[in-house]
Amino acid sequence: MFAGTGNPIPTKGFNRISWLKGPFTQITDRLTHHLRHTPELLADPDYARVNTTLTLHLAAYSMAEIGNRDPIGRRIAAGMPDGDIQLAVRDDAALILRARGGRLSVHEGVSPTRRATMVFADLDSAGAVLRGEVATYTALGRGDIEPSGYVPLLDKMNKLLGLVPRYLA
Repeated sequence: MFAGTGNPIPTKGFNRISWLKGPFTQITDRLTHHLRHTPELLADPDYARVNTTLTLHLAAYSMAEIGNRDPIGRRIAAGMPDGDIQLAVRDDAALILRARGGRLSVHEGVSPTRRATMVFADLDSAGAVLRGEVATYTALGRGDIEPSGYVPLLDKMNKLLGLVPRYLA
């Protein structure tokens, strides 16, 4: 349905079909435009900012869903110590990936009690890493990513992040 090649089969709520074929399709088309980038689109700074911000949110919320629902992800999340991981772009977007009792959730903002942080130097650096244009170790070496805090949390988060492409390919 998201790719535009299929239609949902309604079992109830026939009065909602117009929303699925109208506003819902428009929303998914707009998200697709901003998440499926091209070099030409990324040349526009406004587009690049929106793409990077959406991709950061997509990565964080995907890690939480995978950690809570995917069989491999649940094993990883179960092994995560409790604590907040601050995901942020310096002077810009900030998200919290919270691990509690083997369950993950995402929250907006800055955590005053974070156990670990993953801070990107700027939106360009974050976008390049999240889009796979720059290797994580290269970004670390350049100082474009500043990890700190409790390493086991970051290690488990990285394992969850590695599972995200299985669902978004």
